Amino acid sequence: MRAIHGRLCVPFAFLAFLAWAAPVSAVDDEAKQEAKERFSKGVEFFNASEYGAALAEFHWAFEVSPHYMVLYNIARCYARLNKHIEAMKYFEQYLEEGGTKIGKKRLKEVEVEMSALVKIIAYLDITTGDVKGATIKVGEKVAGHTPLAQPVAVEPGPVTVSVDADGYRSESKEIVVPAGKTLPVSFELVWIVKFGTIEVASEAPKSVVYMDGKEMGKAPWKGKVKTGTHLFEVKAKGYTTASKEVVVEEDEVRTIDVTPVILGEPARLILDANVEGAAVFVEGIKMGAIPIKPLDLPPGPSHVIVKADGYIPFEGDIQLTTGEPVHAEVKLVNEKTGVHPGWFWTAASLAVAAGIGAGVTGIFALQKQDEYDKFLKDTAAGVEAGSEADLVAKEKRLGDEGKTLALTTDVLWGVVGAMGVTALTLAFFTRFKPPESRVNIALEPVITPELAAVAMSGTF
Repeated sequence: MRAIHGRLCVPFAFLAFLAWAAPVSAVDDEAKQEAKERFSKGVEFFNASEYGAALAEFHWAFEVSPHYMVLYNIARCYARLNKHIEAMKYFEQYLEEGGTKIGKKRLKEVEVEMSALVKIIAYLDITTGDVKGATIKVGEKVAGHTPLAQPVAVEPGPVTVSVDADGYRSESKEIVVPAGKTLPVSFELVWIVKFGTIEVASEAPKSVVYMDGKEMGKAPWKGKVKTGTHLFEVKAKGYTTASKEVVVEEDEVRTIDVTPVILGEPARLILDANVEGAAVFVEGIKMGAIPIKPLDLPPGPSHVIVKADGYIPFEGDIQLTTGEPVHAEVKLVNEKTGVHPGWFWTAASLAVAAGIGAGVTGIFALQKQDEYDKFLKDTAAGVEAGSEADLVAKEKRLGDEGKTLALTTDVLWGVVGAMGVTALTLAFFTRFKPPESRVNIALEPVITPELAAVAMSGTF
């Protein structure tokens, strides 16, 4: 009965098509004629159950000369080919374009066809959690990007659903979908951690770098950062907070400058030194090299270091105020000029230490002498008891201990003399005075395994 019904309905559509395809003008006469021929072939193929060939002819007829009546035949071909989703789409298009021009009998036929399709077509409600913008593919066809506006229509049976999102591991599921049902399909995508390298530079002294609100360290700061969008901020005392949003790409290496602006009116430092190329640091930030342009800094104390290879570095605090600029000129001294004060202070310290030691051992030696003399006196008076051998042994022990202390005292006094002479000699060749400069400074010796230097402190 279904086959008979199909054979009767197509000729009906064909008759209506002939009425529509009658020539109305010379301009479209050729297109109408071709559409008429294609439609006629489509009807023949449909009646012969050659639904694929019929579908091709109906599509061609619609392309040449579009008319809503052809959509009905296209939909029925898809239905016979078990392409139910396409059939539903063309039935809906047919109803939309035909509107009130479609007769009641034909509307009834379409309702029957669509009711049968509803019982067959299945739907997948696909979600990817909090991940947005993920590409959803059903089979080889892209169904959309999450979040999907509505469930995806699929043919019942086995189907492959795959998900792909930037930064996440691609996933897929093999699903057997029952007819006429809506099946939920959820994916929990796993983030693939990828990194780029970012260096944050800032000219503001004592700058602190923050990434996404978390303190990362002092500028310049360099580290590996997860790919994606990040907000970098730089904060410094006396400066406004500067920020920059950065999209970090995989394996990239990039330096970004995030320098804040001084709050209020800045103070100006004009700095010069006698060694061209000497590096200038303010609060640990390298500001440039001599000759250096005037530096605008926040009012208040600023810690300045000027250093060059082969020269003793200058280090000190400069008090800056708004208004007149502060001029500071320093003179770096070659490390080979004169004897370093460290040698003098070492010799002097050893002399003092040896003198203290000699005094202590001398006191102990005198005490031991008194103890020895008392022992001899007590032995002669018969107060000291014991055998003759014990008394002889004790006398020898007290004598030996006294001689050892006396000898140690003499050696230490010898060290005092030698180190004193050495210190006095070094005093004639040691740099005790700070190098000339136009700054008020105080110098202190600094001796470390890596560096022997002079630390400068005070107010410029």
